[in-house]
Amino acid sequence: MVTLKRLLYLTTIIWIVSCSSSGQIKDGNTAFALKKYAVAASLLEKEYAKASTPSQKSAIAKQLITAYDYIQNPDKSLEWAKKIAELDADPEAQFIYGMALKKNEQYAEALAAFQKYLNLNKTERLKTNPQIDICNAAIKEISENKSIITTQNIQELNSNASDFSLVKVNNDYYFTSARRPEGEGYFDDWNNDGYTDIFKTKSKSSQHFELPIKLLEPINGDYHDAEPTFNAKGTEMIFTRCGTKSSQIDYCHLYFAQQDGNGNWLEPVQLNLFPDTVNVGQPFLTPDGKELYFSADASWGYGGKDIYVSKNNNGTWEEPVNLGPKVNTAYNELFPFLTKEGKLYFSSSQPNGYGGLDIYSAEKSGKLFSNIQRLPYYINSGADDHSILFLEPNLKDSIIARGYLTSSRQGGQGKDDIYYFEQRIPKAIVIPPGIVLLKGLVQENIYENPDKPNSKILGKQPLADAQVKLEIIEKAQNALANEYKTTTDGTFNDRIEKGTNYRITVEKEGYFTLKHDFNTIETLVEDGDTITISKVFTLNKIFKNIEIVINNIYYDYDKWDIRKDAEPVLDSLVTILQENPTLIVELGSHTDSRGTDTYNQELSQKRAESVVKYLVSKGIAAERLIAKGYGESALLNNCADGVTCSEEEHQQNRRTTFKILGD
Repeated sequence: MVTLKRLLYLTTIIWIVSCSSSGQIKDGNTAFALKKYAVAASLLEKEYAKASTPSQKSAIAKQLITAYDYIQNPDKSLEWAKKIAELDADPEAQFIYGMALKKNEQYAEALAAFQKYLNLNKTERLKTNPQIDICNAAIKEISENKSIITTQNIQELNSNASDFSLVKVNNDYYFTSARRPEGEGYFDDWNNDGYTDIFKTKSKSSQHFELPIKLLEPINGDYHDAEPTFNAKGTEMIFTRCGTKSSQIDYCHLYFAQQDGNGNWLEPVQLNLFPDTVNVGQPFLTPDGKELYFSADASWGYGGKDIYVSKNNNGTWEEPVNLGPKVNTAYNELFPFLTKEGKLYFSSSQPNGYGGLDIYSAEKSGKLFSNIQRLPYYINSGADDHSILFLEPNLKDSIIARGYLTSSRQGGQGKDDIYYFEQRIPKAIVIPPGIVLLKGLVQENIYENPDKPNSKILGKQPLADAQVKLEIIEKAQNALANEYKTTTDGTFNDRIEKGTNYRITVEKEGYFTLKHDFNTIETLVEDGDTITISKVFTLNKIFKNIEIVINNIYYDYDKWDIRKDAEPVLDSLVTILQENPTLIVELGSHTDSRGTDTYNQELSQKRAESVVKYLVSKGIAAERLIAKGYGESALLNNCADGVTCSEEEHQQNRRTTFKILGD
């Protein structure tokens, strides 16, 4: 790929120069501006050593990272990114370092760099969080995919230069290479590779090939010829060509060639798809010859290189159509490939990938492509991955996908290399049954006055050493009981079963016992899931011989019958007495000062007895209950006889209370 970096990245022109021209360049900036990155790297390193300030050194180091990226030397790129991080003169230093680490597949280290950058730049979450996410995904997929995706370098096809874009036509294979036999051909001072040529070979097996042979003229010329695509019969070829002898400035275009009756290639003809000032390359011709997909850097696209399609209308290629914003981004989309089912594969340089170029897939829906998916790790890597070619899967051997791709990943023979890949069906994973966890908290009220339960509640605090009993309820018979005490933070935990009825009893000496029934019958838990059910219990402290007001108990004027709206409150008291069966309580009733003392005393006694009668009707033993009418003898305020008070103040005195007398 590096031989055609002009097309792959943002460069729009090709500079055709002889190898001797690089000797006339005296400084790194000039070489860098002329995109002579191999020359620029050497000169910039010398200028870095002479730079006097951290900011100057950082600026030069950034150029060196770019130069070594184009030369495809990731180790050197990382070396200079690390220097930028150490200089700490650039606000983007840690982000730059993280991106370089990511390209070198040092994802854990990249995570640390991105996190450090985010800590220093809190507002850059939209920029940084995707990088953190992809590093975490890569770390996970490296482990998970190791046994199901394998890649193998194709030794017979690769060299110490760039070898890429393998395509299959009948029984023949074609690919592009920048190899330059010693003493032969021109070289490209972009990166000191040779100019690219198209080679032909045959396969001995999926992972072994015959010695490749370079195509002769008129297909291969003095400059870049690359990335052929063919019709189904292999008699027509469209390929990328960059450079001529007539100009110092040239662009990449697509060329069309046909075979004569003897199988020889005739002189290629340029396809005029765009104006000459647009770089066009990486063609893919559908087997029926009706559609041509390719990449181009037209200024009216979405940015960088976009993928376009042109339709064949009776031998004439129609105006290309951009595949749209779901496929194309502000970055570079390259190397389109369509399966016979119409699924699109392409590469993108968008920064939210594993490192360099990543291969993506897209589903066709009508005339558009959508559902963009990045292919998994091992097919992709931290390096540049592109030019995928699929073979028929071998389901007999559990191989669901296989083929070839081009990658500059570590461990190859040169820069870009051609790899064979296989993706197998993962081994069946035994999913454990779903787990339901019970997490409980027992707490108590914090009163403004610890000795007065009617004082203001300031909050809650954990209650340690409370006794908790968990029972399974089956036909009103306790089949199981787990018992434990709460910890210092008031919590308890247990694993429980789904589809079960439970009762929890929480008690502690000096506190009202509390019981709670619940079930997991409707708890949706699938195999492999863990569901947590949280319960919070507030135990009320027992204050003996202290009146506690029962709120919301009201009576009709001059009556003592229990009203319907009072029953829910009294039912709560029934529950407390049922859960605490040894308590003896006094039910008290108070009136305001209006009316005679005798009247108020009798009315309050009848009201207290009505409460006791209601509780007895609910099953509470009468000997545990004492009715006490206080009349107006225990007013809470100054609203005595003859004192003018508001109705609200009188209401404070009309109350029903209960008092714990003992066990």
